[in-house]
Formats: sequence, structure tokens, C-alpha cells
Amino acid sequence: MYDEFLKVREEFTGEDSAMLVGLQDELPCALIQLWPEDSSPALQWARDYLIETNAHKPDKDKWVLRGTMEGELRVRTLLILAGRSPSLPNMPKALANIVTEPVWKVRRAAANTISDVVRARQPELAAVLTWGLAHHAKTLETMISRPRCRRRDLVGIARDASVKALLRALANGRPGEMPVPTSLVAAKEWTIALDAARTESTGTWRVRALSALVHLMADQEGKPRVDRHDPEHVDFDARKETGELLASELLAQPSREGPAFELLAYCLNRAPELSERVLISSLMASMKQEYANAEAFWRVWDWAIAIVLADPTLRTRSRQSYSKFDKVLRTLLFCSVPWLNTRYDLPLLQRRPDFIAHCLRVAGDSLPALENLLRLMAGIGQTQAVPAAIPQLRDAIRSAPADLFDDGDCLWNAETICRVAVHEHRPALMRDVTLRRAALDVLDRLVDAGSSLAFQLRDYLASSAATSSAAIE
Repeated sequence: MYDEFLKVREEFTGEDSAMLVGLQDELPCALIQLWPEDSSPALQWARDYLIETNAHKPDKDKWVLRGTMEGELRVRTLLILAGRSPSLPNMPKALANIVTEPVWKVRRAAANTISDVVRARQPELAAVLTWGLAHHAKTLETMISRPRCRRRDLVGIARDASVKALLRALANGRPGEMPVPTSLVAAKEWTIALDAARTESTGTWRVRALSALVHLMADQEGKPRVDRHDPEHVDFDARKETGELLASELLAQPSREGPAFELLAYCLNRAPELSERVLISSLMASMKQEYANAEAFWRVWDWAIAIVLADPTLRTRSRQSYSKFDKVLRTLLFCSVPWLNTRYDLPLLQRRPDFIAHCLRVAGDSLPALENLLRLMAGIGQTQAVPAAIPQLRDAIRSAPADLFDDGDCLWNAETICRVAVHEHRPALMRDVTLRRAALDVLDRLVDAGSSLAFQLRDYLASSAATSSAAIE
């Protein structure tokens, strides 16, 4: 079958040959993924080809020219095969090569497959491969931390050392001592190793390594920024992956007791950028699970918002001052996600219908918090907050600076809240005098700010109330 494929490929020349680029990998990978335990000649050829291809270390030109999607497909398929048949000839060499793959996206695909597929079938093999990824990260960290010489190929040297160590571990069938990060020069490599350990049991190396990495990253954020070419520089990808790892750990906790929540508190106190990334990852993970983990999500949110809303830097009376929690607060109040303009309800808020009212009571005197809460009430939190939270909104507006509605967004959001309350919830306002008076007070403030819409809404609501009173009499 492979000979026939090569004959067909030789017939294509020039631009036609581009049609078959990658097919020599896609064909055996497709066969193995569809029939991993089949013993036909075609499957035997596919296994031999895949293992032989990965058992040979590619030169640097192939690292550059080969597409990452092709590499990801190859390593995923090889690990699926290793999970079912780990003792095939040349399999250790192939595994050692993919674990030390220089292209980090390909290596991350390998790490995710180790966590999702291999650990369930071959836990001992998964432990060794995870150790190999950690060993490779530690080797790179050691090599980069040393005084560098331009003639030295740091990646090549680190890869050769890691391959030798991993081959010995695969032959022995057990991993060596698991290292932990001591600097940020190989932060991205450590996140890849931690990806492979996502499905480990709790209280293991994953927690120790993640704690060390988060502490290093949080401490580095509090220092003067380093140049982006500095080895200690933490780029967006490394911060994003670390945030996702900590978010995954937080959402997996059955309670707010444990090292994961201590790490979140450490980040909130020292590293607002990393904290924002952790919270966004927590929200995105909950959305991916279709909000099935709402209880775990609110444990994270309650822990974070209790720390953030108590910060004195949020109690500013001027828009010219800056709080380190501005972006974190925007995320906690669900304003960092570009929600659809036609969406006025969030399943997460259905579990906490009093969340917005609570935030208004606790942080209504904070200008940044009130601005975000107005946006939340006018948008994704409209169903839960209008008209239920209008009394708390009235109290918050009373304590706000006089120039609150000088900002066009604040005025627009407040008008939207009042319009929805008056037109869509008029029966509720007529029944509840407290809600009606609160709505009229908010409208008075908007009229003072020059809102013509608020003037019309106030007259309509006042006249409706008068009509209802006359009818009762």
C-alpha cells in the first residue's frame, strides 16, 4: 500500500505535488485512529511508517518547513497508538523525539494527549512521559540560565540530553525525581509539562510545580518590567497557559480550602495581570462546560470578589486615578466578555440572582465598580437586576460623584435600565411602592444630568402611579 502511495506521489510535479503534501502522514494517522487494534497489512504499514518517521530525529530545516498541524496530528496519533501498544519496536525512540519536539505547539498537543488518552490506559507510561516533559523544561531552564555562547545550540543540546534521559526512564519503566521550576526562563515549557499532568491525582507534583511557577510569575510582575528579549520575560502565551492551569485547578476543588485558593489570593495581592488571566480562564472554562460547574465557579468568584471589592484603591472619586484592580474588577463583573447585544440573561447569574444587588451594596461607593455594574445591569444581568436591584442602584448613585453621568456610557446604561424597568416591568413597579420610588429617584438624577428620555419616563411612571391610585380610590 505504501509503495502504491509513493508511485502516485511521483506522478505529481510542480503545483500538483502540493496536493499531496501531508497526505503521507494523514493516511496512516487516519487508519490508526479509526482502527487502532486492527491487524491488517494496511494497519501494519501505517504503524510501521508512523513509528519509523518519528523515531528519526528531523533536521532543523524540517522543523521550520513542516506545518504545526501536521506535527500535532502525528504526535497525537503516535500517543494513541502507544496507549494501546506501548511495546512496539522503536516506540521508545519515537516517544522520546515527540516529547522533546522543538516546536512548542506540537509538544503541547503531545502533552494534552498524554493527559487525556495515555494516562487512562497506561498510567505508568504517562508518568514517565510527563517526567520527560518536566526534565526537558528543567534542562532548558538550566541551559538558558547559564552564560550563553552564540556558537552553542541550546535547544539541540537540551534535546539530546532529554532524549537520553527519557530513553533510560522508558527502559526502566519508571520516572526519575520530578523537578520544579526555579526561574521563568522556560515558563512555557513548564506549562507544557503541567498540561500533561492535568489528570494526575491531587496533592502530587502538579500542585508543587504549579505553585512554584505561579509564585515566580506573580513576583516577577511586581518588579520593574524586563525587556521582551530578556530570558525572564513572560509573554502572553506563558501567562495565558499558566492562568488556564490555575483556573482548571480552582474549578476542580470541592471547597475553598487548599493550595489552589491560596495561590489565587497570592496572585490577587501581587499580580493583577495574572489574576485577570486566571479569572477569564475560569469564566471561559465554565462557558465551555455549558455552566454545568456553576457551584465551583461561584466558589472562585466569591473568593476573588471578597478581596477585590475591599481594596481601598477602588474608592476613588476621580476618573483620572488608576486602580490596579480595574481590569480584574471588569472581569469579575462580567464586563470583559463581548456579549451579544441581544442577550440579557446569563445562566451563571441565574444561580445568584442577588449578585448584582450585593455588589451594589458592598461597592456602590466605588466609581469603577458602579460604572461596570451599570453596564452589567443594562446588558447580560438585565433579567436578574431589573427591577429587583433598582433600590440598591438608587443608593449607589446617591453616593456617587456628581460627574457620574458626565460619562456617556454611564448615562446610556442608566437610561437603558430605567427604560426597561418602566416599559417592561411596569406592573411590578405599580405593585411595589419601594421599587417605584427608587425608579423615580434614579430618573430624577438622570433628569438633573440632562436626559430627555428620563424626563419622559418619569412623567409616564408618575402619571401611571396617579392613575392607579385614583382607580383604587
